[in-house]
Amino acid sequence: MQPLTHGILRILLDGSTEDIPFVVGTPLQREDFAITWTQSPHAHGISLEMDIHFHLARTIEDLWLEGKQTYTPQQHILINAFQSWSSASEHTIQEVRLPLQSGEDTTGWIEILKNFGDYSFAHYDERPGHFHSYTYLMFREAQKETLLFGSTHEAEGYTIWRTSPSDGTLRVQKDWQGVTLEGSHKPFSLWFGKGQESDVFASYAASWTQKTPNYPPLSGWTSWYHYYTDISEEVILQNLQSFQELEIPADIFQIDDGYQLAIGEWLQTLPDRFPHGMKPIADNIHAAGYKAGLWLAPFICEEKSSLPKEHPDWFLRDDAGALRVVGNNPFYWSGEFYALDIYHPEVQAYLEKVFATVLEDWGFDMVKLDFLYGAALWPPAHKSRGMVMYDGMAMLRRWCKDRMILGCGVPLGSAWGHVDFCRIGSDVGLAWEDEFLSQIQYQERISTINSLNSTLARRHLNHRAFVNDPDVYFLRDQNISMTEDQKYSLYLGNQIFGSLLFTSDPIGEYEDIQRELYLAQFPVLPKEIESFVWEKHLRRATFSIQQARYTVVMNLQDQTEDVELKAGLYYEHRAGWIDLRKEQRLTLAPYQSRCLYHVPEDIETLAGGDVHLFPCSEIHLHKENQEATLLQRHPHTRRDGYIYLRIPEGNSTYLFQGKSYAAQQWSDLHYIAIPSADLTHGSKPNKHL
Repeated sequence: MQPLTHGILRILLDGSTEDIPFVVGTPLQREDFAITWTQSPHAHGISLEMDIHFHLARTIEDLWLEGKQTYTPQQHILINAFQSWSSASEHTIQEVRLPLQSGEDTTGWIEILKNFGDYSFAHYDERPGHFHSYTYLMFREAQKETLLFGSTHEAEGYTIWRTSPSDGTLRVQKDWQGVTLEGSHKPFSLWFGKGQESDVFASYAASWTQKTPNYPPLSGWTSWYHYYTDISEEVILQNLQSFQELEIPADIFQIDDGYQLAIGEWLQTLPDRFPHGMKPIADNIHAAGYKAGLWLAPFICEEKSSLPKEHPDWFLRDDAGALRVVGNNPFYWSGEFYALDIYHPEVQAYLEKVFATVLEDWGFDMVKLDFLYGAALWPPAHKSRGMVMYDGMAMLRRWCKDRMILGCGVPLGSAWGHVDFCRIGSDVGLAWEDEFLSQIQYQERISTINSLNSTLARRHLNHRAFVNDPDVYFLRDQNISMTEDQKYSLYLGNQIFGSLLFTSDPIGEYEDIQRELYLAQFPVLPKEIESFVWEKHLRRATFSIQQARYTVVMNLQDQTEDVELKAGLYYEHRAGWIDLRKEQRLTLAPYQSRCLYHVPEDIETLAGGDVHLFPCSEIHLHKENQEATLLQRHPHTRRDGYIYLRIPEGNSTYLFQGKSYAAQQWSDLHYIAIPSADLTHGSKPNKHL
């Protein structure tokens, strides 16, 4: 399969533009440049590389490749929007994606918000079905093979895919507009594949040259979404003590924004809040058995910082000499914040010192690096925005060496291969949705449903590009305006489709029901997504955890929804057995999500359990032969309850692992209830980190 057939290189020469057409796969030789191609087959399709050598410096106005593409009303087109916070979702060709909508009451907001996305430099085609997607693009249709088009390297800038059902074409574009180049460049390193969704994306991810981090799912705590900037040494240590008292088998304890003197001045902490500095806190986190994480925004500086006065040449400036404004945060910072020039040698030396201090002197194990997009909004003449973003990410990896990086507010293709973990959605909100920002089509808005949809849409990146960070979940009641079903949907969605599972709740203040639900996630185990369906307001998936299989259904609207499921007997963590063998319909309340364990039909198999959020996943079942079954529970299990083992009909008692249990019955299911405390622990797991 080779969907692209021709292209255009538009150059600026002597004050006018020249469109130079070429045929994909056919070399082109000119006096000022030469184009060559490399094409290779792989298991699911082909890869294609385009090389250009500029013999003379040339300013590029545009570069794109194009070919024919079939569009149908039944297709779902997966769009990967500009950066971490930008809304990722699946669309049909009847839908549109709009830029920020301005009006009489929004002018001030537009100026504040526009730099967080691509609104200032990307073309939004507002016709139905005309979308643009960064790095990769996927076409999905029920009962048909998935089509995936992707870039395998973004060092030469952003790769932007554009759909056009109006004329049946697909275009891929490079962000080289206005860039002056010479020498050798590889604008496109493309991958085209067709097949089963999971196989195709796995093959695509394997084609990337950068190393993929290999971590299991991790859990932890971060200070932001309860305390925000109102943190202190006392707050951090109190929450750490709660984790110790409950013996939480978490991995990372992270301090977010609020410890530093100002955004940009990272080595000076607030003495009234952190009187002993940061190293003793990292030491306390380590003594509790966790890795220590710290938040920074290395490429920006806020208005009140002393850096613009002390080092005015460190910053990007416009033609009039004014500081380049990356954004505005009047709520938690001093207002506007500005872009550092990451190519300035003194800026690089400063940031290298910052990371050496944080990681070596203070002893932090992970840095959460935020607002990274800000480095690349105003590139120099010989670089595109995507080139600058890639260079910035490479610098961060070099400065952090082998320490863990959590990227945030970053174009994902640039982060791939440079970070261990990455945010794949917007910030969650204390409410389900921000109605005003939703109405003006602000993709980067703080919004729980916005974040959750991106988590589901970018599920393929998890453990392939990096470990997906879906942002935090909430179980608390304090300062939250979401319903219990909304909070549970977020909790469940993060657990299934993400793998860096943080909360900001003060867990020591949980009521019994909240604490039990929190503890039900342990052990945190890998999930293998087997199938996924995206409907207008409904999401459903099947997945497995070791031998156990599950179905999750999520109703993300304010109306009741009926869902048709495969016939079978199921078990749910909070509801017990659900018999759908005759009537395969399940009714979901507004915003309700339910996760059902598939009860096997064989004798001496796990029929359910009320210990874990994903019933039976904490249990290792080993059948040595038809006469011997062994059950062991994971040592990170933090709740007691019952495990239900299916047994033959006709027994009043059942002998299992040397103990006699009373036989019980639910409908036609015969089982014994085994206290999970009766089970021995399995072998001690390897340390996560």
